[in-house]
Amino acid sequence: MSEPSSPTGELTALEQAISALEGQRAVLGDAVVETAIAPLVEKRDRLLAASVGEQLKLVTVLFADLVDSTPLAQRLDPEDLQQVMSRYFATVRTVVEAEGGVVEKFIGDAAMAVFGLYRAREDDAARAVRAALGVLTALEELNVELQATHGVTLQMRVGVDTGEMVVTGMAEREAKEFLVVGETANRAARLQTAARPGTVLLSADTTRQVAGEFGLRRVPGL
Repeated sequence: MSEPSSPTGELTALEQAISALEGQRAVLGDAVVETAIAPLVEKRDRLLAASVGEQLKLVTVLFADLVDSTPLAQRLDPEDLQQVMSRYFATVRTVVEAEGGVVEKFIGDAAMAVFGLYRAREDDAARAVRAALGVLTALEELNVELQATHGVTLQMRVGVDTGEMVVTGMAEREAKEFLVVGETANRAARLQTAARPGTVLLSADTTRQVAGEFGLRRVPGL
C-alpha cells in the first residue's frame, strides 16, 4: 500500500500542474485554462494557509489598481464587464505567479500580491518589481484585444513596498483562508494611489533591495 503524499509533495505537484496549465494558454485558450486552474489554485492556497501558522515575515507587497474604472462600468453591460475584468484578473495572476508571488486578494478592481509569503527568496523584491513591470506590459497586450472586442482600454497604477508583516494561516476555519496583516500592505496601496497611470512607484525600502537592477527615477517623498 502506498504512503499518503506529504503536504510538501502535494504542494509541489500542484505548483507543477498550475505551471503546466499556464504554459498551455496559447493552445487551450484562457477560458479552458481558467476553468481547469481554479480548483488547483484554491487547493494550493488551502494547503499553504493550513501550514503557515502565525509568523512575522519580511515580504514585498505589490498593489495594483485600475485607473478610472467607474466610466468603464458605465460603458459596458454587466456581462461584457465581467468578461473584461476576468481577463484582467487572469492577466495579473499569471504574471505574479510566474515570478513566484501569490495573489493574496482581489479587492474590487485592485489586486494585492505578496512575494515571500510562503517561500522566502533573496530576490523577492526584484521579483515583485519584475511582476509589476510585467503586469503593465501584459495589460498593453490585453488592451489590443479589448479594444477590438469591447472598445475599451485599461490603465493601471502599481505600488510596491517591502517590510515585515504578520502572516496567519486560518486553518481552523472552513475555507482555510490566510490573512496578511501589517503596514506594508497599506503603504503599497498608498504608493499605488500616488503613482502616475502606467507606472510603478517603489518605496524607499524596496528601492534599497533592488538598487542597480532596474532603471529607477527618484520622485519627491510622500
